[in-house]
Order: sequence, then structure tokens, then C-alpha cells
Amino acid sequence: MELLRPSNLLIPVCLSLTLVACGGGGSASSNNSQTSEPAPELPTVNGVMKSKAASGFVYPTNTLSMYDSKICRNYDRYYETDKVMVFGGSNTSTELFERFASWTEFGLTDLQQRMGTDLLALQQRYPFSLETYLVATTFFQEHASTFEGKQLYLQITGEELTTDYDDLIDETLQKKYLYQKVRHLDKSQMANLITMVKEQLDPSSLSDSFGQSLPEKPIVCLNNGFNNTNYWATGNLVGYTARTDDDRPTSAYIVTHELMHTVQHQYVTNLSQVDRWFLEGSAEHAMGHIPDPTTHNNRYPLDDKWESTLGSIAYSHYGIAVGYLEATSPGFIINVLKYIADNGVYHVVTHKQNSEYNYDVLNQPNPDFREAFNAYAKRPDGSALTYSDFESEYHELIDQWIALQPQVESRSINTTSNRVSYDSFDLKR
Repeated sequence: MELLRPSNLLIPVCLSLTLVACGGGGSASSNNSQTSEPAPELPTVNGVMKSKAASGFVYPTNTLSMYDSKICRNYDRYYETDKVMVFGGSNTSTELFERFASWTEFGLTDLQQRMGTDLLALQQRYPFSLETYLVATTFFQEHASTFEGKQLYLQITGEELTTDYDDLIDETLQKKYLYQKVRHLDKSQMANLITMVKEQLDPSSLSDSFGQSLPEKPIVCLNNGFNNTNYWATGNLVGYTARTDDDRPTSAYIVTHELMHTVQHQYVTNLSQVDRWFLEGSAEHAMGHIPDPTTHNNRYPLDDKWESTLGSIAYSHYGIAVGYLEATSPGFIINVLKYIADNGVYHVVTHKQNSEYNYDVLNQPNPDFREAFNAYAKRPDGSALTYSDFESEYHELIDQWIALQPQVESRSINTTSNRVSYDSFDLKR
């Protein structure tokens, strides 16, 4: 059970069939007895089969975070419900369209119940490609020093560009300030800004996805090509791309994992700049997979970016680390993502051109994530916890947490049957 490492992806949200999730979902080992639960109750979906050509729908071309979805740009057929759009090829059966629509609607509900997050509301709040927000920010910054630029800003936002901005000398802080303003524009304001940018900039300087309105619901891209690989699915900005040869009802839980990556994209432009143990551990937590924390001494997950030492058990250990943080600081996952969205400077940094932000290559610590971590992390006794202390005291902290907890139940995916298992772990040793 070893994940393949796709070196060609900006962010690794790859999935292994043997692990049946984006880095996880396999049962944690335990000496305790297992009880089994029937497959999840999946909703009945009501949808309509549509032609992309007839509907005029333009499949998203976002270049920053639409992983493994190019194949679906060429598909013409899709199945649409009130909550999801499922794209498939000409030979895709109606049953397969409906299955993934049902799984995705289940995942949306599962995600909201477990994480308190309404993904549909998030997608409706930010309906344009990330390139659109970034280019619009740069456009504002290039004009902000002139009187005409300030009038332009007032015209679009309805607010004057305050002295707070004029007091900012650092260009990155200026861009961060303007980015937050752009991200809070409503849809009509953004439409006006997009029109203005297109009128004033050379079209060849704009990406294909600039000004593109994203669908306000998750998109599923069915990719038969995954069936011959170790991938199950890849999560991206608007939804996920998935293999098509798995009909186990329990795979609906994997969809929850993938939709958690879509949530992460709503807050963070480049997921590769956030520690991978947190991203994948959060997705494990969202799908209800909480591995046995008493196994924590076997491995150290925080510096294992590509499962180089943890291999097939990497995601379980990422899950232990995130499980600790969510237990000692309830709401930690979403609070950190929101903090990064409000304060993280890398939203507006082209990190490939700035070595200090090129974390994937240099494996450097991400200061934005560290700052968010420090704002919310707690020790088991409730006192503040810094990231550096979490790194140095990791095993001691997990032991302290275990000693204070009576028991935890973990939902884990059984890879060989259509059942969901619950491992019951006695945390007091």
C-alpha cells in the first residue's frame, strides 16, 4: 500500500486505490475488537443530463489548481443536480453519473456535519478563477499611486483608497491589502472590474481563465485513465477528478476527503505552500478517519512531505497530528484556513519566481502557516502552543493528550468489502 508520488503536480492531492483516499482511508491497526456498520445511507439524486455545447457551459480552465481535469474539458455530456455537476465521456453510463452525483451530495452533507463547512456557500462566494483575483489585484496596485487609479478604485469598490494603504511601503503588503479588498467584492463589482481590466490590458497578457465565472457547485470529472493507475481521485479548486471502476458505497467517504481539499482551495491559492501533513491530515479528519493515536511513537509525520519515510502509513500519522490539534483546539482546521486567507501573503506571490516561497523545491517552513498555527494551537492543558514546540515535543504532547482522553471512535474504510468499520481505541494505556 504505497502511494505514487507525482512529481509533475504543483500540489500532491493524489490518491492510491489501495488506500482508497487522498492519502488515506485504510483502517488503522488495533488489537481491539472491530464492529461493522452498513454502507452509508446515500441520497437519491434528481438530475438532468445536459449537453455542454447546447447549454453554453464553459469548463473551467484555471491553471493554478485544476489538477487532472483537462480530459473533462473535451467531454460534452454532464449530469447536473441542484448541488453537483458530473462530467463524463460519451460512453459513460447514466448509472455512473448518478452514482457520483449521489456520492458527492453525501460528501457535501458529511463535510458540513463534521466540519461545519458549507462548501456550496464558499463556492458561491468566490465564483471566479484565482487568476482573476490575482490579476485584478495587480491591476489595482499598478494604478493605485495615481489620482486616476484612486478614482478607479472608488468607482469599483465604492470606497476610497485609505491612508492605511498609502502608509504601506512594502509592495507585498500593498498587494496583500488590495487582494483582500478584491476578494471581498461582490459578483457585480467583480464583473465591472473584469470588464475594465480587459479594456485596458493587452488580451495576450491575460490567461484563458481570467474573468472566467466558475460553477457555483462542485464539478466531478470522471476519468477512465485513472483506472489503470494507483490514483482514486485528485481534489482541485472546483471539485475532484475520479476513477470510474469502483462501485463500493463506502467510497462515498473518500469523496468527503476530496471535497475537503476543495474547501482548502477556497482559502488557499497554492496548497503546496501549506504543510502537507496538515492538508492531508485535515482531509482524513473530515472523512471521519481518526487513526489509533497510541501508535504515534512509531513515526514522526511533520517533516515527511512526500511519504519518504512513512510510506503507506503516512496519512494515518498525518491524521494523528491533526486529530490532536482539533481535539485540543476545537475548530483548529477551519480557523487556520480562515486565518491564512485573511493574513497569508502568499496568496499574492508568484512563488515560482520567489525562492523564499518555493517550498516544494526547498522544503522550507511556511511562515504563513506557522503564524496561523501559533494563533490557535493549544497544549493539552489549554495553554498556547507554538509550531516550534510542536515539532520538538510532538511525541510528548500526543502522550499527554492520550492520557487525558477516555476513548475515541474512528470510522475507517474497509478496502475489501462494502462496509464501514469503526475501530474503538482505548486511549488510556
